[in-house]
Amino acid sequence: MNRRLKNIVSNAAVAIFWLLLWQLAALLVGKTLLLPSPVQTLSALFALIQTGEFYLASALSLIRIMAGYIIGVIIGIIFGIAAAFSPIIDKLITPIQRIIKATPVSSIIILMLLWLSVGTTPVFATFLIVMPIIQA
Repeated sequence: MNRRLKNIVSNAAVAIFWLLLWQLAALLVGKTLLLPSPVQTLSALFALIQTGEFYLASALSLIRIMAGYIIGVIIGIIFGIAAAFSPIIDKLITPIQRIIKATPVSSIIILMLLWLSVGTTPVFATFLIVMPIIQA
């Protein structure tokens, strides 16, 4: 068996293992609302794909994520240039940048869902992920 085929087989085996574990966990939990099985998840996905709302929601999500990315890149470049030319600005920005990098994204998203609208949350979350990377 050549190397590429071994890689494909091992990746498939890993995927099958996790799908079977997911199925077993879903059977043990026994409540679709808490943990649906892989089959239930796929059937729900195929049902959603057949609606126009799915594509509209996906497009709007992509637009929001791209907006956050673009804003993060622009502000990250501005902050990076400002920090490179001014040690004071660098000292002012660095603590906030470290806090953003150290805070788990999931906890930030939960807070944003409480404070911001559902439409603004993906923009701001993407901005917080991208900006410190670009600024550094």
